[in-house]
Parts: sequence; C-alpha cells; structure tokens
Amino acid sequence: PQLAARMPEPLLEQGHVRTELDRPFSLLDIPSPVGRKVSFFSFDLGSEGEIVLFQAAVSYLTRRWRTISAMLVGTTIATLAWILPAMSAAAAVVAAGIVVWAIGETTCSARFFQYCGTIAPSDQVAVYLGYSFFAIFLGNFYSGPWAGWLYQRFIQAPLDSGAAPTPLPFFAGVMLMGALSVVGLALYRLLVAPAVEPRQVEGTV
Repeated sequence: PQLAARMPEPLLEQGHVRTELDRPFSLLDIPSPVGRKVSFFSFDLGSEGEIVLFQAAVSYLTRRWRTISAMLVGTTIATLAWILPAMSAAAAVVAAGIVVWAIGETTCSARFFQYCGTIAPSDQVAVYLGYSFFAIFLGNFYSGPWAGWLYQRFIQAPLDSGAAPTPLPFFAGVMLMGALSVVGLALYRLLVAPAVEPRQVEGTV
C-alpha cells in the first residue's frame, strides 16, 4: 500500500502495482493497432508461464542436439524476441514476443545446468553445478545497472523533460547483452568446447 501511494496514476492501472520498469510499455506513445498496450509486469508473468508450458516439449524436440548448440540457439532466439516489443506495445505483439522469448529461454536454461554437469569430473559434479550459479550472479551484477542506465537515458529523462521517449535505443541496449552472449557462446563452442566436452553421441548437432 505504501508503494502504491507513491506511484503515479498510470502505474496503477489494471488493478496491480507496476514497477518503474513497466513504464516503457505503459507510458510510451506507441501506436497499438493490434490491441491495447500491456505492461512489462504482464510480459514477465507471461514468460514464466510459457516456460513451464513449453519445457517438456522443447526438451524433447532438442534432445539430440549438442548441449552447447541448444544453449546457443536458445540464447539467439531469446535475444531476437525483444524485437517484437520494440516494434509495438500492442498486446498481441508483446504476447508474440513472450512466446518467442519463452521458447528461447526454455531451449537454453535447462541445458546450461546439464552442460555444467556433463563437463565436470565425476567426483566434482556438485561443485561444478554449485559454481554454475556464479554465471547468474555475473549476469545480475551487470545487467541491472546497464538496463537501469538505458531506462534512465532513453525513457525516464525524456519523460521528465516533457519530450517523447525513445524506446528503440533502450531495446537495442537490452538486445546487446544477448548478442554478446551469443558471440561468446559461439566462440566457446568453436574453440573451447571440443577440448572439455566428452565425446558426443553420433547424430547430434
């Protein structure tokens, strides 16, 4: 309730308290011919539901892929998914972005932990799996400040000055994080993976 009391009226729409990160979707003046605009809050909750829904199917369809290949493809899909909400805040467009992003996340996330266990020596699997969360820590360490700077620079500052926000640079900056991950994974797959991975099952990609 105290948080809600401090929120501007546009952030309290649809019966839930939105965070400041909702504002690129709720306050940007973007034409929405396909339907009403939705918030980042909806994007976040929707993506989690889609991940639960798709996990078994995606894992089955990619079961014969090399683990590192699945991670690379999943990260690429999740990165490209941000193009859709960058194009429009219309509900149908954002919903499509949710589905695409969830497919990428589902393809990559579970296989990441599998990969850490696969390359670990048999007596150090638990150690490798434990340290796999360090990658998540690093991602949170830089992504929060970076996304916050992007939001302040391209969304909040223009709104505060009465100017129109510029969402495309904001989304481009978010996608840059994914693009760097894709490049890093591709280089790892080419240069490092052959030396650390066990022999792959014939027929995998």
